[in-house]
Amino acid sequence: MMTRYYEYTVNRRNTDANGNATVASICADMINAIGKSIRNGKAVDMAGNLEWTMVNSAFEIDDRPRTGDVYVVSVWDSKGSDIKCNKSVRVTNGENEEIGRGTTEWCLVDRTTNKPVSLSFCFNGEDAGVPCSSPKKISSFEPDVTSSAGGVNYNLRDMDGHINTTKCIGAFFNLLPNDVKAAPLQTRIDINFKSLPTGDGDLSLGMKKKNDEEYLFVAKDSADIVCCAMLRNN
Repeated sequence: MMTRYYEYTVNRRNTDANGNATVASICADMINAIGKSIRNGKAVDMAGNLEWTMVNSAFEIDDRPRTGDVYVVSVWDSKGSDIKCNKSVRVTNGENEEIGRGTTEWCLVDRTTNKPVSLSFCFNGEDAGVPCSSPKKISSFEPDVTSSAGGVNYNLRDMDGHINTTKCIGAFFNLLPNDVKAAPLQTRIDINFKSLPTGDGDLSLGMKKKNDEEYLFVAKDSADIVCCAMLRNN
């Protein structure tokens, strides 16, 4: 098993009113590290007919570093299924203490058929497993709060039409009350990707408060669910 390490520094613009890194920014760095690992890893025909697509993800954050603090995100692959690969992360602070973790599920999709290909060639060596429980499946729900993702937030799509996971998490967090975003609690966020947006219009976002610890989010393209997420604070 090969593990890659990426260092990040907390920028003031990514902190809350208390000076702690936001949950969204730490998730963004975990996703960024996974992306770097894919680009630095085994060569795949990324410029041709094959592309990596994230299907589900789960991130857990126990503690949030402060402005100027340095932390390290380690990334490794672990076995999934014939068509699904797990790319996992662990976050450690300057004292080498674990403060976060995550696991993401990916497929390698053939653009000519829009179907996943076998990943039997992608994994070799010892399986280190995943650092947290697998992403939870999120059922459909009716949101209490809705918002258009147009204007400045319209750029939730990548150039290839996929939803940008980092921007999606940021847009969901914008719907939360400020006291929830700043709460110094352990946090877990699960994300399911359901479909690709079919049009070029605005996406609509929705949120539902299940209880004081749990919130649900959804992004829709017209009536179609593009992705949904669940946030839980402990």
